[in-house]
Amino acid sequence: MDVLLFTIWDKDNNSQNDFIANAAVAVRSLKTGVHALPLYNEHRVALLGSRLLIEAYMEPVIPVPKTLVSARGDRRRLSARGPRPALYDDEDVA
Repeated sequence: MDVLLFTIWDKDNNSQNDFIANAAVAVRSLKTGVHALPLYNEHRVALLGSRLLIEAYMEPVIPVPKTLVSARGDRRRLSARGPRPALYDDEDVA
């Protein structure tokens, strides 16, 4: 099962960043819209009254026409917003 894990840190300029909380959601359970995910401390104890608001939306993925496939053979996919950036230079998306 794929899970999205959100981790919240405080950012310090002069000392180590401190963990505040995290939230997790199963990818399969995500539906379009706004969701309030419960937050948990480092011991996985719920932080009562605390939520992380996320907005989920889905974009259709369409195959790249062969005329747009680069000379090195990459087959990137395009969404309605345009090409997705590669996570890694050597990413090979079929």
